[in-house]
Amino acid sequence: MSDTYTVENKLNRDTVTKLLSEAKSALQGGQWEIDLSQVTEVDTCSLAFWVALERAARLQQAELSWKGVPEQMKSIADLVGLKDQII
Repeated sequence: MSDTYTVENKLNRDTVTKLLSEAKSALQGGQWEIDLSQVTEVDTCSLAFWVALERAARLQQAELSWKGVPEQMKSIADLVGLKDQII
């Protein structure tokens, strides 16, 4: 069974620092589902969020799965060659 961390509204340069800090604090090992289905706006910083959270999870021996990745985030990931890693 996994715990869920839900991100809502915007995941962009204006919110990413706060959201990343909150998410890192929530991760305490174990299995986590990161739910992005309530995200309404993303920019390239959403990929920085993904990379940083994956790195933090490895350091804290947590396993992450991702749910509801926004299509715009997938498109940005595809442009930089990361689409297969975040889906």
